[in-house]
Amino acid sequence: MEKSRALSIANVEIATDDYGRISLNALHRASGTGKHKAPNYWLNNKQTKEIVEKYSAPEIPGGALVVNNGGREHGTFADKVLAVSYAGWICAEFEILVNQTFLDYKSGNLISVHDANLLNLQEAQKLVLESTRQVEELKPKALVYDKFLNCSTLLCISDAAKQLRMKPGKLFQWLACNKWIFRRRNKGPWVAYQDKVNKEFLFHKTKLIDVKGVRTINANQVYVTPKGLTEITLLLSKAQEEQSQLTLSGI
Repeated sequence: MEKSRALSIANVEIATDDYGRISLNALHRASGTGKHKAPNYWLNNKQTKEIVEKYSAPEIPGGALVVNNGGREHGTFADKVLAVSYAGWICAEFEILVNQTFLDYKSGNLISVHDANLLNLQEAQKLVLESTRQVEELKPKALVYDKFLNCSTLLCISDAAKQLRMKPGKLFQWLACNKWIFRRRNKGPWVAYQDKVNKEFLFHKTKLIDVKGVRTINANQVYVTPKGLTEITLLLSKAQEEQSQLTLSGI
């Protein structure tokens, strides 16, 4: 297990020495247990001494277990077999975690700490870029919304047209063409499309209407909300920009 491919357990980087032996001190930190589960207590355990005595790893210079009291690689280092044994001495759950981590790492299913940090950095950069893009996209909408926030809570379409500096007829036409409002059987009062009501762009309000001075009736009238006014402004601006681009391109 090369140092350049150091792994981590419970967000603790598990160091190895020059021969691939694993730092038991790092495993102890990863376990989150107290001093009574430190490597030196495990080494003084009778069962541990028997395991170490019977187990050997001749392919590793210096043996399967070394204790460095000083120098660059300070601490207790053991090969994977003894490292798993130490993890089991701490607790069965930690032994399973350590063993599975080693297996996943060997099979390539576990990324290294270096790769994980790199991926985290890349994800962070993506998030920053995405957040910046969203903020830039929301700026025009926020400015427009601030502009209309001080207007009446609800505006009839004619009053909304005044806010937009449009002729009422033009706004009625735009709303109808873009499926914001419609008339049933081309007669009667204008009605808001339900999706625009659900988005809180439009609102139905009952109003008393005088009929030829003879009687009054209750009728629903469509009103534009500040949110709807903002959306209309943005859509109109977008359409105007697209039209300008088409004009410049000679289409």
